[in-house]
Order: sequence, then C-alpha cells, then structure tokens
Amino acid sequence: MLTAKVLLRESVKQLDKPFSYGVPDALRSRIKCGQYVNVPFGRGNHFKLAVVIDITDITDEKEISKLKFIQNIVDDDPVLSSEQIKLIDFLKSHYLCTSGDAISLLVPSLVGNRNCRQLRYLSLADKNK
Repeated sequence: MLTAKVLLRESVKQLDKPFSYGVPDALRSRIKCGQYVNVPFGRGNHFKLAVVIDITDITDEKEISKLKFIQNIVDDDPVLSSEQIKLIDFLKSHYLCTSGDAISLLVPSLVGNRNCRQLRYLSLADKNK
C-alpha cells in the first residue's frame, strides 16, 4: 500500500513529527512530494492541512490497519521543492522552530488557504434596456 509521510502546517512542539497516512487508490497517480493535502487528525478526525514530505510503499499488514487516509489533495502543483523539504529540518534545528513554522516561512500564507474571502459582483440592471 502506498503511504505518505506528512508534516502538519499548524503544529505544536509535542506533535512536531512526520505522520504516515494511506494514499487512496483515487489519489495514487496524482500524489507528489511537496503537495498540500487534507488529513484527518486526532481523535475527532478534524481535517488539518499538511504537506507531503515522502511517499513510500509498505506491506506490513499491522501498519496498514492502523493508517488513516488522506482526504484530498488541495492543489495538484507542489508548494515545496525537494530542496525546500530538506531545508525544513535545517530551520527546525538551527532556529528551534516547529515544522509548521518553517513551512510558513517557505510558503506564502494564502497558498492552500481555501477560506479566504472572494468577491462576486451581481448586475441588477436589465441588459435588454
């Protein structure tokens, strides 16, 4: 089974580590390192934004049975390159920050933010007059 290791965009020091998630068959051909994904996290399975840092194939049935699955890919284009993913570890160790803090430095805040306000205009005038 294909699995992805992810880092949460918003994490605290106690939870600042990679988490493994299963990749559903529907996303197998589209998943790439550096992409933003939504993952269920914690007991309540609240969806969190995370970045894929590694993709592996596992065969251990015990590990597979414990996995949660990636909900969806936020954007098909990766937001981080492989060099930037390596830079996250350097930033964490050198500046004593979390992975989420390092990701925030490398990726603009509006990338992956689907809750931003959108304006739409509606014309109330009759086009025929």
